[in-house]
Amino acid sequence: MLRIRSRTSGALVAGLLACPALLFAQGTATAAPAAESWSASYGTASTAGTLDYVVNAEEDRWDVVFDGHLTNTGGECYSTWFATVYDLYPPVFTKAGTRCGAGTAPVRHSLPSYGDSWNTNAYVAVCKGTTSHTDCGPFEFISRIGT
Repeated sequence: MLRIRSRTSGALVAGLLACPALLFAQGTATAAPAAESWSASYGTASTAGTLDYVVNAEEDRWDVVFDGHLTNTGGECYSTWFATVYDLYPPVFTKAGTRCGAGTAPVRHSLPSYGDSWNTNAYVAVCKGTTSHTDCGPFEFISRIGT
């Protein structure tokens, strides 16, 4: 009589038994992406912070929140500017914080994210002055929003 003897590892069996539980735990809604860090500098100023997602009432949509600070070690004025590019449209520029003279100022900016329905890219730069984004350091890529 032929006898087949199985030598299955306990860890393998536990892993196989856990797979159905993982499948049932998956929901239908898409989870918001993880928070990301950003930073940029120009002249005597630097800015840094995080990009995070806040759940919105609409399905598969989040509000994107940029939270951070702008630090200036000189006597002139500097501002933090964000550039948001939706698909092939021109960038939308938003000033999010200004510091004149030495010290630190808060930076906060938010915008809606439409999940994967838009190809949205975010950039940040420090610019000299308070009203324009023409005299700036390079616009640093932060993230493709919503992925």
